[in-house]
Amino acid sequence: MPDSKDSPLLPAPVQMKRPSNLSAVEDGLSTGPRNNVLISRTFGGLDLEGKRITVDPNLRMPDSVVREWSYWTPSRNLELAVTFGSIAANVDVLPLAGGAPGPKRFRAERASERKPYQAQLKFGTGTGNLTVHIRDAPPARIYLQTSANFGQTRIYLPRTFRGALSISSRVRAPCLSAALQRACTPVSQEGSTMRWFVGDVAEGGEEDYAEADTTLGSVWIGYVGEEDEGARALGWAGMHWAKTTATFMLMCYVLYWVPWLLWQLFSILFAFLF
Repeated sequence: MPDSKDSPLLPAPVQMKRPSNLSAVEDGLSTGPRNNVLISRTFGGLDLEGKRITVDPNLRMPDSVVREWSYWTPSRNLELAVTFGSIAANVDVLPLAGGAPGPKRFRAERASERKPYQAQLKFGTGTGNLTVHIRDAPPARIYLQTSANFGQTRIYLPRTFRGALSISSRVRAPCLSAALQRACTPVSQEGSTMRWFVGDVAEGGEEDYAEADTTLGSVWIGYVGEEDEGARALGWAGMHWAKTTATFMLMCYVLYWVPWLLWQLFSILFAFLF
């Protein structure tokens, strides 16, 4: 066996750093303006509330890295999706420079009925809570979509929001802040979907759009700066929902065990008498 002094020197092994819990995309969200960002995962929440995500619709990303969902639904400026986990995000939307056309969402088949929106934002979670703060710089316009099957949804809209607001809540009635209620005009209610128009209907011009959808959760929508009111509203709603769930489980427990106990007592009594 050759002497160790005569053996060739091998490079020392490199100590790898433990990867961060956040992905590289998440780490870079608050470093500067971004566009066409998509983060989708199954497990693990997206707690980005301590960061300010700036969406700049003026940034034109290469077609090779932009995901087009379909011809009718182009890629969104920002989309966060989690199956098991919660989402919390602060988003600043910058206006388009020089009136350049923004991404379009096609509401109808005819091209003449296409409606342009400057920033399309979508947030969705399957089992967790959803908290979103949206701030924009006038005259930026936003198209916001949120969905949460279970859990609480809190949406803080910019004070400049003007347009349609749609909420679909299948179990609990949605809650609006006092200031937002004063700015809203009820439009329609179809089943579990309620619609309002926020702002002056006769003002005209481009409009914003926001929709929230939940199956078994609760929804509160207000303005940025009304965080205390949102926490109080859904804090009480969460306690009420927990109390209702506990009462239902107690009823099921009683309905299951009481007949069984009565049957056992009847069997013992019958055996004792006969």
